[in-house]
Amino acid sequence: MNTRQEIEDLYDRNLFVEAYQRSKGYWQPSTNLESLSLEELILGGRLATRLGGLRLSRRLLALAHTKNPADPLVRYFTVGVRRRGWDVFDELRAFEADPDLGGDDRELEGAWYAHFALVWAQFRDMARADDCLNHAHGLSPRDAWILSCESGVHGYAHRWEAALRAAEQAWEISLGATFAASCLANSLIHLGRTEESAQRLATAAESGQSYEVALYACFYLCTLAETLDEGKRHPILDRAGAIAERLSTLAPLADREALSHVPGRLGDRLHGPAWPTTIGCPPHTPSCQ
Repeated sequence: MNTRQEIEDLYDRNLFVEAYQRSKGYWQPSTNLESLSLEELILGGRLATRLGGLRLSRRLLALAHTKNPADPLVRYFTVGVRRRGWDVFDELRAFEADPDLGGDDRELEGAWYAHFALVWAQFRDMARADDCLNHAHGLSPRDAWILSCESGVHGYAHRWEAALRAAEQAWEISLGATFAASCLANSLIHLGRTEESAQRLATAAESGQSYEVALYACFYLCTLAETLDEGKRHPILDRAGAIAERLSTLAPLADREALSHVPGRLGDRLHGPAWPTTIGCPPHTPSCQ
């Protein structure tokens, strides 16, 4: 197994800090990005996101797109990267005109269809979303990312029981995955299961290597604390604070964009030095793989 394969294996097991340590030599200003292969650029872009380097991630993915925009791997992992003069409606028109991703990787093509299922659902076109999901499942059954997208689609349709079932399956397949955590927490909260949402994500955050899952845990612990009496609130906030202390370790590439969300969303929920006024809560839809 070569270095890239080792790093990808760690990534696929949601061991992002270990993947960072294994790839640490690449995260230097002296690295010549032009010399990296398409596969290295794509993996680097994905890992940078998981480590808080959102701008760096877009830079790496944009470079991969510049090198070979027709490559199926590049097409898939850069589909959400905004380019000048190109927006989500252009993406949908292009997908309708030619939905085939290309290549012979059924798992990748399944993920491609799942992505567009989620996009259609955001515009409340549930018929197209469901069609894309059915096609995705046919290409790659029991896939955590596809199941997370399914959960997101159900959520947009306010089918929260179905959303939770799909999220639970995704979580079982890929415990600790950011995209699965997002859907699991959101489904539980919409079903009124705030405490379960907070406790399950906190447990995952305390043993995991995802700064995004840690942020979710802090957010939902704080949400839970707001429902409790004063005496019961402090242990919950203390637990959130302990998780928050790990954020700098979990997000070693954190940039200004990643650091910009806390004051308005979470910073005012935790008082005291334990909470860093730096990193914010991820969105409630499946983030990139």
